[in-house]
Amino acid sequence: MESYPVGSPRYDRAAAYIEGFHRFGMRLGLSRLNRLLSHLGDPHLGLQVVHVAGTNGKGSTAALIASIAGEAGYRTALFTSPHLESYTERFVVDGLAISPECFADLAEEIRPVVERMEADGEDSPTAFELLTAMACLEFLRRRVDLAVMEVGLGGRLDGTNVFPRPLAAALTSIDLDHTQVLGNSVGRIAAEKCGVIHPGEPVVTTAVNPEALRVIRETCRRSGGLLWELGRQFSASRSSWSLAGQEFSLRTPGRTYDKLEIPLPGPHQTDNAAGAAALAEILEGNGFRVPPEAVAAGLRRARWPGRFEVFSTAPLAVLDGAHNPGGMSALRRTIEELWGERSRPVLLLGMLEDKDIPGALQVILPAVRALVVTEPPVPRRAGCAEVAALAARIAPGLDVRYEFLVDDAVAAALSLASRDGPAGSIVICGSLFLLAPARKALERMVKTRVPLLSGQLVCPGRKDPPGT
Repeated sequence: MESYPVGSPRYDRAAAYIEGFHRFGMRLGLSRLNRLLSHLGDPHLGLQVVHVAGTNGKGSTAALIASIAGEAGYRTALFTSPHLESYTERFVVDGLAISPECFADLAEEIRPVVERMEADGEDSPTAFELLTAMACLEFLRRRVDLAVMEVGLGGRLDGTNVFPRPLAAALTSIDLDHTQVLGNSVGRIAAEKCGVIHPGEPVVTTAVNPEALRVIRETCRRSGGLLWELGRQFSASRSSWSLAGQEFSLRTPGRTYDKLEIPLPGPHQTDNAAGAAALAEILEGNGFRVPPEAVAAGLRRARWPGRFEVFSTAPLAVLDGAHNPGGMSALRRTIEELWGERSRPVLLLGMLEDKDIPGALQVILPAVRALVVTEPPVPRRAGCAEVAALAARIAPGLDVRYEFLVDDAVAAALSLASRDGPAGSIVICGSLFLLAPARKALERMVKTRVPLLSGQLVCPGRKDPPGT
């Protein structure tokens, strides 16, 4: 994904306007957005949509689907959340984020409509609902052939569920997260996420949790939709992997693909890529032509910043959005698979207070040799001193430190990693809101950044990756 530089006064005013609606918090429900869209002329009704829900992996899967559709020759839009550095990243058309001026235009267009709604006593939309409406307006005007929409939270009552009949849905891994909103069991959370499934709609899932699969199967049975499951209707087998990505083969009901490549490390990304390719094949039943070469090129050329993103190789520095036990489990498997003879990494962690911090720490701490805790620069951040104290109790003997400022935390992590010489490494994770300031700090502090090229740092493929 490419993007424009941001920082124009109009963009800043527009971003501040949207952020003002964060005061309403997270309020699930479709009525506010449906009313707003009605005032805007119902732009969502003119879009052909693929809907992607799940706990972890939904952003990667959405990006992979959009890349495949683009390589097939279709004008494709991608709507995701949250962003790393700019709101413009959430609105991507043909692989390019909209410009800051375009974002400002959309915010200025929608503002008087919202003000009229409020003057008439209608309930104010949330920030996410405003962004969803803006995406519908822009994607319709761009005359996109396909809009890939990532769910924000849950599914059943998420703002992206206003589309009456999506072409297909993808459900990625489902685990415990946002339990205070979605429920305290995997089954309840799966039921919320299955709310994106419409009657007769085909569904692809890469979920493996038995409780989640039970709910998905029952929902599809009731809806009468086709269901493709990873490990049943389609399956993937990896042949090699490295920090630069991985190679795998894929079998679907209609095709067999050999030597597919993705530039996204980690066994979980193979699952996401397999789900994206399977969904692309299903789209052919809706009049889209997606030949095998488009699938291969789309996977090979896909980019998804902040998901095991290798920033540099000297020292090795990785940025990853893992922020819950499921995400940390995927991150840990990737570290154990790729680090080889390197020393275990120094972990730089910054969490939000509403996450399962004890569960995340218990999963990831055995894979690291030191921990530096900091605070993402957002209001809902967890206190770094408290998280560090918890980590010290969970992993006695681990070198645990904390720094309130992200820049200081990055410097501390790099200093600890330098003690391992050329084998030193750091992994930055915990919240996507941490990654942008951490990347900026790395850009100032890492003087020998080396772009990672295909074929570098290759680990030979094995049939049984560690931890399986």
